[in-house]
Amino acid sequence: MADVSGLSPDQQLIVAAYRGEIDNISRLIEEGADANARFGRGASDYFAPNGPAFRWTALLALAGGDHAESRRVEIARLLVESGADLNLDDGWGATALAYAVYEHHEALALFLIES
Repeated sequence: MADVSGLSPDQQLIVAAYRGEIDNISRLIEEGADANARFGRGASDYFAPNGPAFRWTALLALAGGDHAESRRVEIARLLVESGADLNLDDGWGATALAYAVYEHHEALALFLIES
């Protein structure tokens, strides 16, 4: 895994969400990381260095991430309770719900709809 020590706490939160690292997410939120901060190509090359420009939030990174489904809803709940805005998009119009549907994360999609 790539080193995130040079990233801001907000950026580390987004990477932790992408990776499904709930302990790091909890710690970063407790330390004041912004659940609605944006990070992606244009801010850094951490995500898809040769891909299209986009701006992920932690919730978007969670929905597009590659971690275990069993923790995804738990992490989403933590982010939403910490003020994550369900309607923020990636700069191209896709929300966390759109990513969850596209990636076939059914439990997460249902949680986002119900939230």
